[in-house]
Amino acid sequence: MENQRQGDAKDGSHRPRHPGPHQQRDDDEEQGNIEPLVYDYLTKPFSPEKLFSIVRNISQLRSALNENTELKQRIQLLEHNSIIGSSQSMRKLQETVGAIAHNDSTVLIEGESATGKELVARASHKASLRREGPFVTVSRSSIPESLLESELFGHEKGAITGALKRHTGYFERAHGGTLFLDDIDDVPLGMQV
Repeated sequence: MENQRQGDAKDGSHRPRHPGPHQQRDDDEEQGNIEPLVYDYLTKPFSPEKLFSIVRNISQLRSALNENTELKQRIQLLEHNSIIGSSQSMRKLQETVGAIAHNDSTVLIEGESATGKELVARASHKASLRREGPFVTVSRSSIPESLLESELFGHEKGAITGALKRHTGYFERAHGGTLFLDDIDDVPLGMQV
């Protein structure tokens, strides 16, 4: 269209060719890159104190942003390495977790209550080939024995009394990932087989 003004969109709406101080380019908005183009401004005449104040504020903001980025990186590192410690026994545990993570097999993690068995299981999951899959935790003590089989393996609609719809069991929910069965030693021997 020859009579269309420069900067007009094809749909007839007018968009400025160059963004103003507080506007974003459309392509930045679409990509989610929304950062202010202008932090502050000065009008003439301005005092040196005002200029120094703005520069100081920008410096403090940049420092806070850098600290924020560093803290996010530390948090991410801690999330991936849930087992922390530098003692010889902790390094040996970390090595063991790394070794078992690459095996596609069942692993028994033993230990007293509240010693970090789930942390070890999560660390193994995160280091394994199944890390993109779900990590599902099942606490045996939270499931009544009469519902244990149904909760672990699921059931179809009408398969048991009161089954009004299909129920997905924990094994199916963990498909492609890791199933952590906490307190599995409390499960009746007949079901452990």
